[in-house]
Amino acid sequence: MQDFLDRHRQKIVGVLHGCDRLLFRGCLRSISYSDGLGNFLAAHQVRYAQFGAFAQRLSDQLKAHARQLADDAGRPFEYLQPGTRNKDQIALKIAQRDGIREGLICVLRCVEICKSPGIGRDNSGKFQFLRQNRKCLFFYFYYLDRDFGLMHVRLQSWLPFDIQVCLNGREYLARQMEKAGIGFEQRDNCFVRIDDLPRAQQMMRRLEQRKWAGVLGAMARRVNPLPRKLNLFGYYWSVRESEYATDILFCDAKSLAGIYPALVDHALRQ
Repeated sequence: MQDFLDRHRQKIVGVLHGCDRLLFRGCLRSISYSDGLGNFLAAHQVRYAQFGAFAQRLSDQLKAHARQLADDAGRPFEYLQPGTRNKDQIALKIAQRDGIREGLICVLRCVEICKSPGIGRDNSGKFQFLRQNRKCLFFYFYYLDRDFGLMHVRLQSWLPFDIQVCLNGREYLARQMEKAGIGFEQRDNCFVRIDDLPRAQQMMRRLEQRKWAGVLGAMARRVNPLPRKLNLFGYYWSVRESEYATDILFCDAKSLAGIYPALVDHALRQ
C-alpha cells in the first residue's frame, strides 16, 4: 500500500483508514446451551411437555413489544416475504418518503432460518435440549441514529433470542462531520471529498475506541425487555463480521481514470 501511495503521491489528496461495516452478535449465554436452558425452565417450573407453549408466550410478548415500539413512534410495522434481501433499501425509501431525520424508521419482520433449541434424547434416552435449524420470525428495527446514521437491530423472536446489531463506519463518520461542520461529499459508501482529513481520521479512531458493551446493551434493552423480566443476565457481545477499509482520495476523476484499468486487472488476478 505504501509503495502505491508513494508512486502516485502527486495525484492523491489524502487517505482515510477506518471501520466500514460492523456486525455485532449478542447471545444470552445462560440459556444458550442445553443445561442452562434446562435450569432456566426449572426455575420457572416449566416441564418439557410445556416448553413449546411457554416459548410461544415469550415470542408473542416480543411481537407485541415490537408492534408497540412502532405504534408509539408512528412508524410502519411491515411483514416481508421470506428471502427479501434489500431490507436496507426498503428502510431508506420509507425514511425518504416520510422525511425521517432521526429515530425509528420502521420495524420489518420476516421468517428466516435460525438456530433454536428442540427437545431430543441422549444416548441413555434422557430428554435434553438440542440446537436445531428451524424457522422463526425475526424483527428488523431500522433507525437513523444520532451517532451511527442508518443502522438496524435484528432480533430472533424464538428462544434463545439471539440478536445482531449492524452499523456502518462511513455512516458514523458522515454524522460526526456534519456535527463538526466539516464539508464533505459522499457517494454511496465512500467519500470523494473531505475538507479536513486529519480531523476526520481522528473521528474514525474514536469509533474504534468506543465502549461497545454499553452502547449495544442499551440498543438490546430497547427492543427486547424479556431478559430483565426473566431475571437473565444481559447479552454477551462478539464481533461476527467486520470490515476495515482504506479510502484513497484522488485530486480529480482524470487522475484516477489513468490508473483504474491497472487496478481492476490487479484485483482480478490476485
